[in-house]
Amino acid sequence: MSLTELSPQQKVVMQRSMFRAVDLIENFFPAKWDHNKLIKLEKHQRDFIDCIQFGFPLSYYKFEEFKDKKPPKGVITIWRRQVSKSWSCAEAIAALMIIEAPCEAGIVAASETESQLLIDKVKYLFDNSQFSKFIEGRPRLDILKLKNGSSVRSHTCSETSIRGPSYGIILIDESALMNEKILFGAALPTVTHGRRWVAITTPKGRKGKLVEFFFKGLESRPIICRNCKEEYPQKFFNADFPYPKFVELPELPDCEICGKNNYKYGMGYFAIPYLDPWNCDLIDAEELRAVLEIHDNSPLARQEYLGEIIDEASMVILKEWIDKNTNVMLRNTMVRLDGVAYVAGLDYGRHHDAASICITHTDKKSGEIVVDYMRTISGEFDHDTDWESIKKQFFTIIKFYRPVWVVPDATGLGDPLVEELHKDIRALKLRCKLFNNKKDRLGFTISHITKPDLIGNLIALFSRNPHALQMPPGSEPEIGE
Repeated sequence: MSLTELSPQQKVVMQRSMFRAVDLIENFFPAKWDHNKLIKLEKHQRDFIDCIQFGFPLSYYKFEEFKDKKPPKGVITIWRRQVSKSWSCAEAIAALMIIEAPCEAGIVAASETESQLLIDKVKYLFDNSQFSKFIEGRPRLDILKLKNGSSVRSHTCSETSIRGPSYGIILIDESALMNEKILFGAALPTVTHGRRWVAITTPKGRKGKLVEFFFKGLESRPIICRNCKEEYPQKFFNADFPYPKFVELPELPDCEICGKNNYKYGMGYFAIPYLDPWNCDLIDAEELRAVLEIHDNSPLARQEYLGEIIDEASMVILKEWIDKNTNVMLRNTMVRLDGVAYVAGLDYGRHHDAASICITHTDKKSGEIVVDYMRTISGEFDHDTDWESIKKQFFTIIKFYRPVWVVPDATGLGDPLVEELHKDIRALKLRCKLFNNKKDRLGFTISHITKPDLIGNLIALFSRNPHALQMPPGSEPEIGE
């Protein structure tokens, strides 16, 4: 069919498809599970493919914003597994081999098999689309050529395999696992005169040059006023910019030029496409929440299932931090002061076979929160016995301190035990209230988003700031002694 035979709507589709890779993919390429259907890309895939083609996602930026500056040459994508990273790469390469012919692309993977699998995915897209006749000759395992002059070649992550070629685009799969000498000394130089290098990987901790580049890409983004287009560096504002939700902005003061308060991120040194695991059709949110709950929201589970980058300490509070910050002159004994409004916290901790009880108050002069007393109780995996033992000790401490608020961790205790705790407090006629952070639920519920922030704050507290912690005594006196 010639262009003159196309309907106006078909002409628009064709024009868009010959300009933007995302449109070509969705209008012409087959779905990976059913080649009789067309691909339907997720938002994170569309943004990623835009970054490969243009250096920025069209969902967030306009071409006019890059009239006076070049878009980033590097794209760094650190996502969790099973979100179609490899297929997105194959789809982008296949589309660009048509739109931007002659396009020369390189693929680098950890092994020969992995790199050839990506070539196979590109070949699948051509074989099952209207572009099957574009393929020139018989494809080899490591190279695919088109009649329009485009080609894609695969490499293993070795210097001898990568050194020499020049590419317009190079994709580096599982780049965090690659030797940095090979990555920066052999792979990236292949696009010295090309358009883009793309590093794709799953998170492997905070160490390494690639992760350093990732955070540099986030921190180098200017803050742009949507109203007057004034740009500010992030350090201009005294604010903490959120990670991993790095597309969100903290509360910022009004723009100094126009007085409006409507900002967005500009583009930094590198393009960093964002994936929200809680809003992705490829991920079942309820199943994800259940898996994280099974793993007690551990940092390693969050790295694997949410794609978060955890630090070297694996989000664990190290004993040496505690020792360094402990004031040995203080003792963890039960002492009650008159006129003090105490708060009691209870964490059941059934996943770790231990529970914690903490008594605190706020110092009226300094406004600082003081930890008055803490007790950790070992459990025994028997749910009923364990809870009864904990509850008995908890009420012993409650009767002694007579707190204003009791804050039970409803995440660990669960609704039935919090309700039981509430009834016991009322039955004993204790003058304390249960603190609830949700109107329809008793107790304090710590969400899957809040918990890592709490742990992160404690790590910052213990690892960087001098604080005095109370030292547990050799023996604890009984109440009344």
